[in-house]
Amino acid sequence: MKNLLRLSAFFTLLLFCNPAFSDSFIEGMDDIPLMPGMKQLQSDTISFGNADSHFLEAVLEEENVGSNPSYAQYYKETLPQLGWEFQKEESRKLIFYRGEETLEITREYAKPLTIRINIFGEN
Repeated sequence: MKNLLRLSAFFTLLLFCNPAFSDSFIEGMDDIPLMPGMKQLQSDTISFGNADSHFLEAVLEEENVGSNPSYAQYYKETLPQLGWEFQKEESRKLIFYRGEETLEITREYAKPLTIRINIFGEN
């Protein structure tokens, strides 16, 4: 019983202290956190798939223009905690892999900061 309480306390602390789990998540992408200071543009959310593959897309925009959040640093630190492995950074794109899935985060605009997140892969 004592070990169970310790284990329960550990997971509670992990849940509330881990930055990946303290934020809300992108609608339609249950395991991709919504970066603080950003809002999801609902009209630009896409989701489709079949028995073999899937594609998800969300567009995020800075809530307060000029706050200039570092999306690259945030997602490079946060996504590995959720199983995504950082692969490379191209001019305005971050690429991560997890299993048979690829996640791409592309900066569309600098002001206001607008990023497009795509997840695609096999089921």
